[in-house]
Amino acid sequence: PDDLSRRGRLGTVPHRAGYGLRGATAPNGASLALTALPADGGDLERDGQLWLLETPTGALRLLLEGVSARGTPVWAPDSRLVAAKRLLPDGPHLVVVDVTTGAVTVSLSMPSAADLFPVGWTPDGGTLYVAVQTPRGFDLAVARGTSPTALQVVAPLAAGPARDFRLDPAGRRLSYLAPPGDEHAGFSAYLLDLERVGQRLPLNQRRPLAGPALGAAWQPGDGGLTLSLAAAGSGMVALRMLAPDGTTLRTIVPAAPESYDVPLSWSPDGRYLAVRHLTGPDLQRLSGEALEVLGQDGRRARVTAGGTVAFVGWLPPGRP
Repeated sequence: PDDLSRRGRLGTVPHRAGYGLRGATAPNGASLALTALPADGGDLERDGQLWLLETPTGALRLLLEGVSARGTPVWAPDSRLVAAKRLLPDGPHLVVVDVTTGAVTVSLSMPSAADLFPVGWTPDGGTLYVAVQTPRGFDLAVARGTSPTALQVVAPLAAGPARDFRLDPAGRRLSYLAPPGDEHAGFSAYLLDLERVGQRLPLNQRRPLAGPALGAAWQPGDGGLTLSLAAAGSGMVALRMLAPDGTTLRTIVPAAPESYDVPLSWSPDGRYLAVRHLTGPDLQRLSGEALEVLGQDGRRARVTAGGTVAFVGWLPPGRP
């Protein structure tokens, strides 16, 4: 990120024109897991492909077909397993693939699930959290152990829509966005203490900067939560940091007219933040979008390429 002109091509993943990729970097940085809609695919939920791209060599391997191309793969801490969603005749399934063998080691569904989204593993790899959409809203479920036989609901998340589920690096807290109460206009940021399931609180009801939230990203280690929060009334958006103990909220990037930063991911060393930068008169009339990298010193750099640019992940230091 210090010099965005130093770049290289890792590989090429085939996909249908007009449809992009969704991906994640393995914790060890050795590979990327990517979902794509193939050139002859027509259904984003059923026709997607799960690919493995090795970062040292650029070697590309097809892991699984018939996955959702709308979902982002989720890596296990050991960089050996990756979770994705698959839509089968009996409904959505959580699938876990062993990237060394290509074998599907887990395929779980829930009778009441209208949809499901893998969220993340605990650091020991013993528990995989899954957001489950039901006719009532969203619940949080878990798949425990190396060979789970069922998804178990552990907490309700929202009575309506919810999105942007983010597990903190320690696996103790979950952040997500949902409308406050039973309202369906605008999203608020919520925190769920996974060690004391059930104690959730909408941040915009306890912090001085009220208003809708656009996104959130955890800092590495025991860092805080970076939030994109809109000020009530003005519609201007600032990046704010919630301290690890949850007691203070400070501004790290002040609000600016017609400029909105949505946090995506911090670099492993905590020095850089990748953001989706939006521009426009207001959030309902956006006119531009770009991927940018913010440094702790306040510098901002835009990532450009010949086509659409999307964030996948960070490579650890020393990786190509």
